[in-house]
Amino acid sequence: MRTLAILLLISLTFLEAEATDLANLYNDSVLLERQQKYGPNIRWNFENLIMGSLTPAERTRVGRVKLRLPLRAEGNLQGHPLAFYASGQTITAPIFSIKFLDDLTVIWGFFWANNMSLEPVTDYLGMLKYKDPATIPGGHFPPPFKALGVAPDAWKTDAKVDDVSQKALKSALVWILAHELGHILHRHPGYGPGVTAAEAQSNEAEADSFANTIMRRIGVAPMGMAQFFMMMAHFDANRADFESQQAWENHLRTQNTHPLTGSRMQALAADLLRSPGDFASQEQDRAAATEVIRYVASQIKGIGLLLNDPDIHQTIAAKARATDLISLKRWKDTGRVTAAQTPFEGQYSGSYVRLLPDGSHETLQAKMQLKRSGNRVTGRFWFGLGEGTIEGIVRNGHLVYAWNWGTAFGRGRLAPTASTGELQGDWGYQEAMTGGGSWSLKAK
Repeated sequence: MRTLAILLLISLTFLEAEATDLANLYNDSVLLERQQKYGPNIRWNFENLIMGSLTPAERTRVGRVKLRLPLRAEGNLQGHPLAFYASGQTITAPIFSIKFLDDLTVIWGFFWANNMSLEPVTDYLGMLKYKDPATIPGGHFPPPFKALGVAPDAWKTDAKVDDVSQKALKSALVWILAHELGHILHRHPGYGPGVTAAEAQSNEAEADSFANTIMRRIGVAPMGMAQFFMMMAHFDANRADFESQQAWENHLRTQNTHPLTGSRMQALAADLLRSPGDFASQEQDRAAATEVIRYVASQIKGIGLLLNDPDIHQTIAAKARATDLISLKRWKDTGRVTAAQTPFEGQYSGSYVRLLPDGSHETLQAKMQLKRSGNRVTGRFWFGLGEGTIEGIVRNGHLVYAWNWGTAFGRGRLAPTASTGELQGDWGYQEAMTGGGSWSLKAK
């Protein structure tokens, strides 16, 4: 399996549930301004769409529910960018989390409207989770728009971006708040000592089902669910982050407030597909809205498969560690290709061969971008899992270089062929010049 081969070679470490604190991703002035903007709309939606959809019996059971919109969450959730939770009769929706969700739905809409891959968005989420902020210029992560190079007012200049991002944000927030209300309705005790992983999963399933019920009563397609859960899947802790099953189960039992598992996603998708037309009763085009629900369900199913595959998660982690701020903006280079004029200068594409421990090999499509100044060469390479860097010296017509990719590093040599100028050569790990694999690259 390709992902397993990658994992065996780069010797990934486990996080042991140490999440990056992102509390300073936005400063207080930004969050205070958003609090004034978001507050009235969110409270109206909560009181009229969610509370207004309750039956008399449900109204009596939930009692007087308070909706809090603090700048950030409290305690160990303060730096979590997607922290929504209920405690007692209070639902907490931090402005930090709403702003993060808002920014990413606009960016998601921008890439979708322009028919571009959504990979930079998930790469950013992975980087926030796995990358050491000390390796980022300034020692901290930039907020989404700055990191991904998308204009904050992209929704103003493109009606499609505005439409899809607004629908995604509003439906996601209504679903999330309804989910938290579901915990209050069913009087779930929260998570921690005394609550087993199985009980936690049962509580989440009940809250999910209730949120879907509210969306059915409202008659609006919850199209933002797919984006929200994809964000959670790339940022929240998962089994692959822990060295043992016992450590993972301990995390579920003591720290995970909203456990996200493959079985939960599969159940949620199945519930969406149960009479999907119910979600479209208030939509102008009910047939199209019903198809949206089917699409969202398929996306949720896909997230469930991702959550069930530790190899995929460890590959995401490897790619995140090899992602930097330059690679996140690679989408801007589309159509701007610099042809190679001299050896070790310009754009190249071809194959990247990796030798495996069992003596076999795998071949991946790869690209390399080199910049030459005299005999000094710097550049970047990528093969579908983040980007690596190259720095070296041209000696006797050969490029002798050092490479870095995430936490892995090594050395290598490239040389142009006399007939075609194609770059070929070997690479190795750490101080070795060979033994890792080889390159075969043609100038664009």
